[in-house]
Amino acid sequence: MERPCGVGGGSGTIRAFFASLWPVSAGSLPVGARPRRVRRPSRSASLFGKPARKNRRGPSRLGNRPGGRGPRAQCQSAVGADRPVARLAPRGNSTDAPTRPQFGEGATLVNAHRPRLRFAQHFLVARGVIEAIAGLVRPAAGEVVVEIGPGRGALTEVLLAAVDRLVAVEIDRDLVALLRARQDARRLRLIEGDILQVDLGEVLRDAGGCRLLIVGNLPYNITAPLIFHLLAHADCISRAIVMVQREVARRLVASPGSKDYSLLSVLVAMRAEVEMRLQVERDCFRPVPAVDSSVVELHFAPKPRYAVQDADCFDRLVRQAFGQRRKMLRNSLLGLNPEGGRPWLETLGQQAGIELTRRPEELSLEEFIRLSDACSHLGKDRP
Repeated sequence: MERPCGVGGGSGTIRAFFASLWPVSAGSLPVGARPRRVRRPSRSASLFGKPARKNRRGPSRLGNRPGGRGPRAQCQSAVGADRPVARLAPRGNSTDAPTRPQFGEGATLVNAHRPRLRFAQHFLVARGVIEAIAGLVRPAAGEVVVEIGPGRGALTEVLLAAVDRLVAVEIDRDLVALLRARQDARRLRLIEGDILQVDLGEVLRDAGGCRLLIVGNLPYNITAPLIFHLLAHADCISRAIVMVQREVARRLVASPGSKDYSLLSVLVAMRAEVEMRLQVERDCFRPVPAVDSSVVELHFAPKPRYAVQDADCFDRLVRQAFGQRRKMLRNSLLGLNPEGGRPWLETLGQQAGIELTRRPEELSLEEFIRLSDACSHLGKDRP
């Protein structure tokens, strides 16, 4: 029986067989070097006369794009250098444009800075929105403009063109260095620190003004605490023009009985009137946040807008009620006076003239005041 060609036949035949697997020209490799194996066509190519499919799973779901070598390359080609960094915003408004490129002194710091997640940094880049916010400021005589979170200084530059002196509070030390390198220290006073720890009354005294005018894009992660911080200094603030999440803006202007009516609605209404000013889409920011935003204007009153016997009692009662907003008042207010229990609550409801089977989201500001005054009238049994 004859042996197949290339199998058996002595050592010479075996060497020839293995040499066919690594076709190397003579003298192309140094002595002792291992030759590189040549990839041969697949079995399907030799049987059917067509090249084998490289990817057995089929084409990419992302589709074939020129120059793409997979999802990463396709993503990079989608955001190439020919595409602007910030597109026009809000959508459908051709008057908006991205902020100007950064050149000159401070440009290196701007380009090197990366937004920090722990500070919830989303920088406003739509030029039209920036100018619209600056147009709402219009400080009166004696008002000191304070910007919260100036960031890279897009709004700061426009404000400095309209006011003589500006105070800005920034927590990011790199951005503080950037602003100091680009702005005149005689016109811009920078306070490096957390706005929640800043005494706004002291800022007003140092500036020598009569009231503060707050403006800025509030960080999303501290929006509610920051609004409460402004309420605590309402006696020294005239107005606040701030950008917040659209959900928070709806709560600020919500009326009783609506799904957005909340603790924030009641406490803010006690010290300020709120107006919705601008609707800002999410693509006005870089990086793009997951939510849309709104600009609201708060007009603060030097004293509570409604007379209340005990402001602290009012604050605790409202917080206790909205701590369990889906429960009836007869259940959510039990924590006010655990020793008095339900008999004390029944007395409270009778004196206030309010049915405790209602939920807190159904009560108006005036009704909360009646509950608070009745609680204060009960004397030692108040919270």
